[in-house]
Amino acid sequence: MTDEIAVTDSGGVRLLELNRPDSLNALTDTMRRSIEECVREFDADDSLKALVLTGRGRGFCSGADLANAQPVEKLSRRHRKQPRFWWHLPFDTTEKPTICALNGVAAGGGLGLALSCDIIIAGASAKLHPAFLKVALSPDNGVAQQIVRRIGYSRSLLFFLRGEPFTAEQAAAIGLVDEVVPDAELNDSAMTLATTVATGPSVAIELTKRLLKSANELDRKTALALEEISINLSRGTLDAAEGVAAFRERRSPVWRGE
Repeated sequence: MTDEIAVTDSGGVRLLELNRPDSLNALTDTMRRSIEECVREFDADDSLKALVLTGRGRGFCSGADLANAQPVEKLSRRHRKQPRFWWHLPFDTTEKPTICALNGVAAGGGLGLALSCDIIIAGASAKLHPAFLKVALSPDNGVAQQIVRRIGYSRSLLFFLRGEPFTAEQAAAIGLVDEVVPDAELNDSAMTLATTVATGPSVAIELTKRLLKSANELDRKTALALEEISINLSRGTLDAAEGVAAFRERRSPVWRGE
C-alpha cells in the first residue's frame, strides 16, 4: 500500500479514498497497483461486505498524472506479466457490491475508475469528462467497454467526439451515473447504502450481483439454470431461515450474513 490512498474498514464496509488532493487525485503507477491490491484484499476478507470509493479534496480523479515524471519502480512478477490496465479487474471479479461516491471531476482514467464500480452516486457538482481526444489519445482504463454498457454505442461516441464534460444531472439522465445527491450528502449517501449491504443477507446479495452481472452474457436457458442454482444456494443459508421466520412472526429480520 501507499499513502496515495487511504483505507478505513468499519462495520463491514471498506472506504477507499484516493489521497492526492493537490493533483485532483491524478493516478500514478504506485497508486494504480495500491488500488488493485486494496480491492483484492477487500474481496478476500469475509468480514468486509461492501466497498465505497471516493476522492479526497475537490475532485474524484483527474486521470493519469501527466504533469509529473514518475520514478521507475520495481514490479512484482505478476505485474510484469499482466497488461497495464488489468488493475481494474478486481472490481469486476468481486461479487461484493462496490459503490463510487463521485465528488468533483472524473476525467480520463478517473472516469474509468468510477465506471469500474457497480453503482455511481454523484455529488451535484460532479463532472464526467471524456478528456482523451483532447490530448489525441483513445480511451483506456476500461472506459470504452464500460461506458457503452451503460449508455450505448452512439451516445458514447458522441460523448467522446464532442469532448465536453457531462454534469451530474446530464449523466444521470442517460444512466451514466445512478443517483445525484447534494454535495454535502454524498459521503453519507454512499456509506448508508454500503452499510445497508454490509448488514444485509450477504450471500443472497452476492448471488444477486452474480446473476445481474451475467445477465447480458447468457442465453435464456442458461440464465434460468443459473437462477435455480443461485436460489438453491441462498435457501441453504441461515439468513434465509431467518427471513422466513421473521415474515411469519411479523417482525424485522436480523441478518447474520451466513
